[in-house]
Amino acid sequence: MLRLLGRMKFLSRSLFFTVALVGTSYQAMATTVEETEEASAPTFPVVHRILKSACGRCHQDGNHRGGIQLNTPLQVNRDAALILQSIESGDMPYMDPTWYRTIQGQTVIRYLKAVIAGETELADPAD
Repeated sequence: MLRLLGRMKFLSRSLFFTVALVGTSYQAMATTVEETEEASAPTFPVVHRILKSACGRCHQDGNHRGGIQLNTPLQVNRDAALILQSIESGDMPYMDPTWYRTIQGQTVIRYLKAVIAGETELADPAD
């Protein structure tokens, strides 16, 4: 009987430690997401690399499905609201409805929201 009580006590401590560890990890993750949201808007070159890998197949280098091209800041900024809506709804990137939750997705969303709010340059550097 004492052995059983000893094991139960050990298991309850282990369970408590595991729950505490998971809770701490979750809290750290939440802090990271909050910090990401509060960070300044990324630059177009950073966002362009993400868009090229996630969206380029259909929306860059001569491809413009749905009339959307993502080659230049002017193209992205012009359609920022539509692109943002498509990403946040999970419609884009095609066949990846949870992409908006990724770090890359959140980076693009921060950029697009900054564009919509007028916090970034709308001019195309090529002009």
